[in-house]
Amino acid sequence: MAEASRKSWICDVVDIKSAFLQSDLEPGCEIYVRPPKGVFDPSGRKDRAWLLHKALYGLRNAAYVWNVKLDKVLTSLSFRRSEIDRCLYIWDDPSGAGWTIKLVVHVDDLCCVSNCAVCYAEFRSALSEHFEIKSPSTPTGSTYLGIAIDRLQDGSIQLSQGQYCRDVLARFNMTDCKPVKTPWQPGLRIGKEQCPEDVEERAEMSRVPYLEAIGSLLWLSGSTRPDIAFSVGHLARYSSNPGRAHWK
Repeated sequence: MAEASRKSWICDVVDIKSAFLQSDLEPGCEIYVRPPKGVFDPSGRKDRAWLLHKALYGLRNAAYVWNVKLDKVLTSLSFRRSEIDRCLYIWDDPSGAGWTIKLVVHVDDLCCVSNCAVCYAEFRSALSEHFEIKSPSTPTGSTYLGIAIDRLQDGSIQLSQGQYCRDVLARFNMTDCKPVKTPWQPGLRIGKEQCPEDVEERAEMSRVPYLEAIGSLLWLSGSTRPDIAFSVGHLARYSSNPGRAHWK
């Protein structure tokens, strides 16, 4: 992503629909399932089971056989898999012109960057011959794993999680809260002295979703909001015994 931003490369997201259902089970792997309710055997028998030929969501090996399937397709399209990061695939133009496509796989979502619009269009066309694909998009870019990828006017890329932030605020009834300029109030001191010391305050704080809030903010700070990392990390120290001041 950083390389695409610096060099103004194409950045696109591909979502493969019903990915697990397109995966072939391993040879010799026999899995039987009961017919779902409402489906009747034409013979009238009720003791029959179905033999699966494709994977289903919820199978123990569904993710594995899907990854094998995707790897075969990408390697057939002349992509090579990185030995360092097995989620990274790279295609280099065999003519030596310097065109390249790089993509990162997360289950059935592909985040792709390329310095050649024609090459990338041909790749999407070839991939669509194997899978039904779509591109989750916003008015100015794409969405990958809940992160909005927007191309700015100067060619740089901006990552944001606006919808995730709004969801977190709604979850903790803070939709109408007032914004502040800094993630930590200047001069504010938070420490162990604010931890509950009496049974009443401990009982009160046990009903507060403190850990849930810290977890939500830690994910945000590690993804697109490093500016709140210090504040969240500091408050996370008191997760085992938070007080009113920590929650406030």
